[in-house]
Amino acid sequence: MKDKKIVYGLIGIALIILIGSALAWCITNNGSMQVDNSLSPNKYVAIQEERNDVGTIVSGYNPAFPEAPVPQLFLYNTSMVIAFYNKSGIYPPNYPEMNQSLKILQGTYYIDTSPARYNNNLVVRGIYNFPYNSESGASILGVDKNGTVEMMYGNESIHLNSGDSWTSPITQTRNETVNGIYNGKNYTAIIKYSTTWQIINKGIFDK
Repeated sequence: MKDKKIVYGLIGIALIILIGSALAWCITNNGSMQVDNSLSPNKYVAIQEERNDVGTIVSGYNPAFPEAPVPQLFLYNTSMVIAFYNKSGIYPPNYPEMNQSLKILQGTYYIDTSPARYNNNLVVRGIYNFPYNSESGASILGVDKNGTVEMMYGNESIHLNSGDSWTSPITQTRNETVNGIYNGKNYTAIIKYSTTWQIINKGIFDK
């Protein structure tokens, strides 16, 4: 009986060591547990990126222009895309494949506003791998299961939760000379443009 107790005791000690070793293996160097924090393959995060070129008159004539056109929709929700397709019969242009590898659906607006003109263009891309270098200059490093997008801009670390937005400093300033005819008269104007970028996290959606 004594020998059996010793054997059972040794088995118990071995189990404790085995469990302890397994836990130790799961502990990272900084003492935290390794947890799968990745986004589900059945979901994606939508981000809206905007390049804003804003122009102001520096000198010259400031003509009046018609109202700006309505911008294209960024249909970042799959159900919105389907509803739009069913209603209009026109699928949104250049939408990427929503396969299991899709991590982020990115809609980029190119917005040009000035007293001389208003343009608005939309391009939609799929992000399947990280890091991804965005046109804004921000590097998208990844996205977690909660939909938080991790980015770097220069030395700045950016964490975009659902609904959060980030605006870059002015990335470009330039002057542009515009010539035209208004009410039968020629005019010339010098317009100063400043460019900034904005990124908005629209949240998590089902594929």
